[in-house]
Amino acid sequence: MAEENVLRERLRKEWRGPGELAWVEAASGGTVGLPDVFIPLGLRHGYMPVELKWWEVGRVGTYLAGSVKMTARPAQIRFHRLAAEAKQRSAFLALLSLGDIVLLLGYRFPASQLSCVDLDEAAKWMIYLPIEDFTLHLRESLLDEKFWRGKNR
Repeated sequence: MAEENVLRERLRKEWRGPGELAWVEAASGGTVGLPDVFIPLGLRHGYMPVELKWWEVGRVGTYLAGSVKMTARPAQIRFHRLAAEAKQRSAFLALLSLGDIVLLLGYRFPASQLSCVDLDEAAKWMIYLPIEDFTLHLRESLLDEKFWRGKNR
């Protein structure tokens, strides 16, 4: 959770709009599984639900070498699956343990709540965002139809 907060704070500090980020804070009686933030994409596109994550990349010399350990709670996975069924878009924004920031289509999250996926395979579905000025690239990517069709740039 602490590593995920690094991503949350960067997004909070660096977001330049348009509009304000809408944060979903965990609280007693809150809705389980809702994404962490709804990102405004302008009047025409509304808000995009985005789940913030920290995912570990396997180190060389370990059995997870070359893979990324993607985690999400079942309710979070369910939210993204239901959104996709309703033809709504959603995404995961993750800080990898190597320091990279990646964006993954919500419906592309592996079926189980803990999945180790080969990095080369995962790169087919997710895009790496530049570390510098990542919020600008995040917004552009969320508006990019090629990204939504699964065609990485």
